[in-house]
Amino acid sequence: MAIGTLVSLFSRYLRGAADEVLLGLAYIIHILKAFPLIIILAAHINPINWNSILGAGHI
Repeated sequence: MAIGTLVSLFSRYLRGAADEVLLGLAYIIHILKAFPLIIILAAHINPINWNSILGAGHI
């Protein structure tokens, strides 16, 4: 959490394109942390329907 706060403060200080790039990377990392949980939950909710597992990547 401290790293995210530092990245956010630094990107807000720089503004412009650097702000968008740094916050975009932070958002991608945030989504990737939850991705395995999404796959596990999708597999346990309906293990026969593989479309729910494959569709989890489009969230």
